[in-house]
Amino acid sequence: MNAPVEVRPIRRGLKRAQLSDEVAGYLRAAIMSGTLRPGTFIRLDETAAQLGVSITPVREALLTLRGEGMVRLEPHRGHIVLPLSRRDIEDIFWLQSAIAKELAATATETIRAELAGMVVELDQLRSTT
Repeated sequence: MNAPVEVRPIRRGLKRAQLSDEVAGYLRAAIMSGTLRPGTFIRLDETAAQLGVSITPVREALLTLRGEGMVRLEPHRGHIVLPLSRRDIEDIFWLQSAIAKELAATATETIRAELAGMVVELDQLRSTT
C-alpha cells in the first residue's frame, strides 16, 4: 500500500530567503555600520541566542562572510571581524550615491506626473467657471 502523498501548492512570486542568508545580512549590516567593530569575535552560541535561531544558520552565515572577506576564522577562538578596506568604503559610498540618484529620479517623475494632473484639473476648473 502506498503512503499518502502530501500535496503542497506551488508558490509563485517571492521566495523567502534562507535563514542563513538573513543572518548573514544582519551580521553584514552590523559590520558595515560599525556595530560589530574590527577585532570583535563573533561567537556562534551568543549570536544564535541573540537572533533566536540555531547555531547552524549562524555558522553558514559566517562561512558566507568569510568568503566576502568580512570575517576571518581564528582556530580554537572563532570568527573575528576584519577592518573594512578603503575600497570597501568607496564601494559603499558609490552604492549609496547610485541608490540616491535613482530615488531622486523616481521622486522627480512622480512629482512631475502629479503636477501635470493638477494642472489639468485646474484648467478644467477654470473652463467651467
